[in-house]
Amino acid sequence: MPVSGYVSSVIPVLLMVWFGSILERWLKSWMPAALKMFLVPLATMTVSIVLGYLIIGPVATLITNLLSAAFSFIFQLPVVGSVLGSALVGGLWMCLVIFGFHWSLIPISIMNLNTLGHDSVLAATIGHGFALGAVIFAMYLRNKDERFRGIALPAMISAFFFGVTEPGIYGIALPNKRAFVVACLSSAVGGAIVGMTGALMYISGGLGVFNLLNFIDGTPGGAGISHMIFAIIASLISAVLAFVIEFITYRPNDEEEGAH
Repeated sequence: MPVSGYVSSVIPVLLMVWFGSILERWLKSWMPAALKMFLVPLATMTVSIVLGYLIIGPVATLITNLLSAAFSFIFQLPVVGSVLGSALVGGLWMCLVIFGFHWSLIPISIMNLNTLGHDSVLAATIGHGFALGAVIFAMYLRNKDERFRGIALPAMISAFFFGVTEPGIYGIALPNKRAFVVACLSSAVGGAIVGMTGALMYISGGLGVFNLLNFIDGTPGGAGISHMIFAIIASLISAVLAFVIEFITYRPNDEEEGAH
């Protein structure tokens, strides 16, 4: 079990629920009807939670550690490591967030900030909120359904300005699938730009537009705002690319008919 517990983790919960569903069906298949109402839920919850802490959770933690090691290895590759690693982190960040595996990269970033005074790992994620916000904004403009627009606008503001992407991911982009892919690919482009320019984060602070302030080097004779300018360029390119692709390819009426 990780020291921080399982806060913001998703995989252990999903595996526990999946295991519990199998256990529940098995218990119902042989348990007398008079006992099912009480003993089936009790036994299902007890066994699932115990195994969740003893087996399922540690397995998920192992996967997280392996991801952390894999990304560290990629970033250390000569010549292409920075660009390739930054593109992968930028492109996969929202996927990692969905499953709670983004916590595999946060310790690396914190260690870099404490030991080196800067970080390139989470710097690569600068474009993801802007890409997602731009995708949702394009969908907002193309879709005239008032219910959809009422959900899309606050999700876009949340992602673009404050870096809180969960409402946009779960409520808008992920159900659309293609829109989610567009956002991820555009974020990968932003990450690659961060890797090519060598932009670095110097503090761990706000998200969204406030994340740009993390790229200011306040040390005397340091980089100053140059890395923030690179981060702004990467964010704008991610946003513009995501908006253009989504605005051209999004067909709300066709997708609604396909869903029905």
